Amino acid sequence: MKLFAISHQNRDGCRVLTFANQSRNHYSTRDKAEKALEQLKVNGLPRIREILGETGFATLEVREIECYENGDAKGIYVE
Repeated sequence: MKLFAISHQNRDGCRVLTFANQSRNHYSTRDKAEKALEQLKVNGLPRIREILGETGFATLEVREIECYENGDAKGIYVE
């Protein structure tokens, strides 16, 4: 099953899920995930920059992920 999740590049250069690998953090459409990402950037800007660092923040994007039937991703690394 394919869903969409917000991801970023971590300090090691790997693209990872930004939020916990739980179905509530994955979206059924790209549009829903993009809207969630925009809200994150607007409402959580200072804290998100602090947590992810500049590289992580600059690389935030929505990616399609492979999930189990319960909605959890099959891994935390994207690509």
